[in-house]
Amino acid sequence: MGPHAHEVGRRVSGGKAKGRRAQRVKRVGVGPHAHKRGGHVPKCSEVMTAKPFCCEPGDSVTHAADMMRQHDVGSLPVVDSRDSGRLVGIVTDRDLVTKVVARNRPVDGATVKDAMTSSPATCREDDDVERAVSLMAERQVRRMPVVDGGGRLTGIIAQADVATRIHRDEKTGELVEAISASSDARR
Repeated sequence: MGPHAHEVGRRVSGGKAKGRRAQRVKRVGVGPHAHKRGGHVPKCSEVMTAKPFCCEPGDSVTHAADMMRQHDVGSLPVVDSRDSGRLVGIVTDRDLVTKVVARNRPVDGATVKDAMTSSPATCREDDDVERAVSLMAERQVRRMPVVDGGGRLTGIIAQADVATRIHRDEKTGELVEAISASSDARR
């Protein structure tokens, strides 16, 4: 990793590379009536990938793309600095293509700030995962940063995390369907 690569922690879910599933996946019940049927409604902290890889606004887009390739991820949370860890945005592989490459911008001079989405929707560690699911469907995004009370990045919830870490029920199916619908519409 280069001098600006920030490993806030190890990525332990998602991806196809060997060793990426180093942690046992815990399945918990979720759904609109989980609490009524005695099921546990998980918190975001129980489903998220803790301490995800991230970058800073001043990092080059080539550095961000290389981090995505190295760690087999499709997005990187953007923090104002490695020291504070305060979330200021998120950048996806699609952002790099549509906001830099497709606009014929010089890639060598482009920074993450040029491509990132500022002030993304977030959830808190102590929110019910249903809130994250609802926001992901509403915003039609596949990843939701998780922050603490001070706005510092603590994790990320990906569509795959929801699908693999909670029992499959109608809520999980609805999320996947709602998010996938936005992808299909763009094709």
